[in-house]
Amino acid sequence: CITLSAEASKVSELSRKVWDDTLEEWQFVLVQFYSQGCPHCRSFRPIYAELAHNMAGEKRLLIAKVDGEAERGLSEDYAVSAFPTVLLFRPGQPQPTRYNGAHQAEDLADWVADQMSPTSVLVWNESATLTAAQRAATRQRLLAVGLFEEPRAIEADQFFEIAAEMRGVVSFAHCFNPAPEVRRWLGVGDGLPAIAMLDSLNGELKIQKKSAGDLNQTALKRWINEHRLPLLAQLTPDNDPAYRAQPLPVALLLYDPGSPGEFFELDKRALREIAGSNPLLAVYADAASVDMARFNLSMASLPALVVCQFNKRRHFPMAIPTPATPDLIRSHIAQVLTGALSPLVRSEQVEETNLVPGDLQRLVGQNFNGVVYDAGKDVLVMLYANWCTHSQEFMPSLNKIARVLRFVSTLVVSSMDLDKNDLPVDGWEVVGYPAFKLVKARTNQVVDYNGDRTPKALMEWVREHATHSFESPNPVEVKFLGHLEGISTLADSVRSVIRQNRGLEKQIVELRSEVARLREKCPEDRVQTKHEL
Repeated sequence: CITLSAEASKVSELSRKVWDDTLEEWQFVLVQFYSQGCPHCRSFRPIYAELAHNMAGEKRLLIAKVDGEAERGLSEDYAVSAFPTVLLFRPGQPQPTRYNGAHQAEDLADWVADQMSPTSVLVWNESATLTAAQRAATRQRLLAVGLFEEPRAIEADQFFEIAAEMRGVVSFAHCFNPAPEVRRWLGVGDGLPAIAMLDSLNGELKIQKKSAGDLNQTALKRWINEHRLPLLAQLTPDNDPAYRAQPLPVALLLYDPGSPGEFFELDKRALREIAGSNPLLAVYADAASVDMARFNLSMASLPALVVCQFNKRRHFPMAIPTPATPDLIRSHIAQVLTGALSPLVRSEQVEETNLVPGDLQRLVGQNFNGVVYDAGKDVLVMLYANWCTHSQEFMPSLNKIARVLRFVSTLVVSSMDLDKNDLPVDGWEVVGYPAFKLVKARTNQVVDYNGDRTPKALMEWVREHATHSFESPNPVEVKFLGHLEGISTLADSVRSVIRQNRGLEKQIVELRSEVARLREKCPEDRVQTKHEL
């Protein structure tokens, strides 16, 4: 059991004042951004303390934490919008690496150890290369092997720079002046530099792609990006962001590891064959790690299949009451790729309320098209996620905009929670939350907002781009509504302090009762307390 005193001795508290000096002093700095009031942070605290305790002997690593609310500037610098967030900083990289795995000390320690390992390993023959490929496979990665004439080759330096940037997605190895048999085995011929991508994920080694000849840094990076993901792999928290960031559809096979079923291995083999002959990638994952209800699927019908188009936020579940078989999988994927199937659209219930001027229109999947594509009105849409801190902070401002512009009958101010609803349209790219778009009347043209996150700037932008012109809002009214929001915020803060004080009073009463109980239990020995309560 790790005590709080042990945590305090092994986890350093950082602030803006010591930030730059700390990053310069240490080779690796692991930082947890937290919030005092966050229940997830309180649950994660002993786990992070256990990690610090177990890795105390690693002299290259500083394990630290930052109060993300108090040090809001640091949170903004590194796009921290939710707590807890764990980032690893290393020399030579301006941006840290984000941890996306499970909040368990063992998983986090394994990830840190992987991130601190050499960027690229030296291989010299077939056996060493096979070992590196198998090690990469344990992390569900391919192995990119670079072959160079000598260590001083410019292409080798470029390869190492790319390896440092992409190490979380692909594993890297290198060989200098490779022997002829190594070149023949990799199938790269005599031309150097050369690169081969090795796949050892499914029990047998496959040299998935290879390239040789003149490879400049741009061409090399593009080639690795195109071939960085295997045809079939287990979906993990580490590789999940890479699959979401690429443009190809992903066939997701969901199964029960405790009871895979008779079709699971056959389904995997079929998916690999399909991915090898179609513009598609395939992954498999524990169904317990996925919200099955989100896809209208049941744990009783495993294995199950969902085809995901992450770049379009579209999902095509194969909703059948029986387990997925190879033939059913082939048929379902073919229908998705040919456009014969419509995607699943999640939607909350439509609110049956009569809106009055000044109300914020709540969008869900079911009413989206009817509200947004009203040819007679301009529609401002804020796309957000309820868990996003920045979205929570801006929501009062959006309500303020709706009230200030309540007399503009040709404008609708609306919001949509993408954590609970799907966009039923294509082409609406959402990079981060909150995102703002204006759908113009008559043409339905969609315009993205990239300005300051202030009510004044957003209202002025809407006025400039809307199809129907309207006067700028009265600055006195804008200021007055701002005062009202300030009073409301102050009242919320006062209520929060009162609740905290009541909680402290309850703890004091409980402590007094405990002390009295101990005194009754041990009448001969006076219970020593540091402070009289």
